[in-house]
Amino acid sequence: MKKLFLLILLVLPVIVCGQSSESEQYYQKGLELYDDEKYEEALPYFLKSDSLDKAQLNPSEDNYYRAELKVADCYDIIASQAYYDGYHQEALNLQKQVVEIRKKIIREDDIDYALSLSNLAVYYNALEYFTEAIKVGTLAVDIRKKVLGEEHPDYATSLNNLAMYHYNLGNNAEAIRLGTRSMEIRKKVLGEDHPDYATSLNNLAMYHSDLGNYAEAIKFGTLAVEIRRIIFGEEHPDYAKSLSYLANYYCDLGNYTEAIRLGTRSMEIRKNILGEEHPDYATSLNNLAMYHSGLGNYAEAIKFGTLAVKIRKKVLGEEHPDYARSLSNLALYNSDLGNYAEAIRLGTRSMEIRKKVLGEEHPDYATSLNNLA
Repeated sequence: MKKLFLLILLVLPVIVCGQSSESEQYYQKGLELYDDEKYEEALPYFLKSDSLDKAQLNPSEDNYYRAELKVADCYDIIASQAYYDGYHQEALNLQKQVVEIRKKIIREDDIDYALSLSNLAVYYNALEYFTEAIKVGTLAVDIRKKVLGEEHPDYATSLNNLAMYHYNLGNNAEAIRLGTRSMEIRKKVLGEDHPDYATSLNNLAMYHSDLGNYAEAIKFGTLAVEIRRIIFGEEHPDYAKSLSYLANYYCDLGNYTEAIRLGTRSMEIRKNILGEEHPDYATSLNNLAMYHSGLGNYAEAIKFGTLAVKIRKKVLGEEHPDYARSLSNLALYNSDLGNYAEAIRLGTRSMEIRKKVLGEEHPDYATSLNNLA
């Protein structure tokens, strides 16, 4: 009997020791780096800790998934940074891993899981995988509605994002429905002087404009302009953006004089705040060229359009769709003025870029061919 008891004592330490001190050291070092916001440096330590835990622990033990969850947290933050730096495919690949890990470990009605889905939908949208963005974004909406309720700002944000994905896919009626609901929640919960409410108005104006509801677009766009002026002041990029959108709606309505007035103010703000080599400043120039063309001021259109081309060439490079678009627009203004040889030269260059970058089945490539004809 004593021998049996001794045998149990010898075995017990092996069973209960579980997690090794080596795993704990890796985990604590990872936490230290994570807390210092050194996420890429922390990641290898969490991965090593997780590898050891998986080899040493049973899935039922509390710490079995702790390092793996921190791996997901690191991927999530690194993906977000990659997205903002313009590396959208890298962000998407990392976020897929975040969703997979959190889905496996935490409940599917957990807020963190909903956030993972929401981010994944944003990255799908950035890469123009709109159907996937809608699918994933709808899941995020459903979870937030269930867990947070229908009057929570995060639920409104999910609705707002989902509306944008539908808009990008051409489902304007659904975009308006979802965007209106998001706007109503934000108005009630956040108030009419909140930036998110202005964003909802801005988006709704855009959706209505694409459906040809220009009066509605101008109504919502004007409200957004006024709110952003009050919140941010008249020297803020978001105020300039709202002015730019509103100018476009007046242009769509054929009111080119008002479009020029608003577009000029937006351009001046962007020039002062962002500088003359910023893509948004080039966008303002590009838009002003379009408005002047609508009024028949082709010399002014060529002047602004040429500046936009030069900036986009320098800032974005010669194989960017926006550079090709500026070339295409400038070709049209030259054509309107009777400079057909120059129009053909610019239009041909735009067509070549679109063929190479977008492919021969893209609508913009077809537009270039049509314009050249």
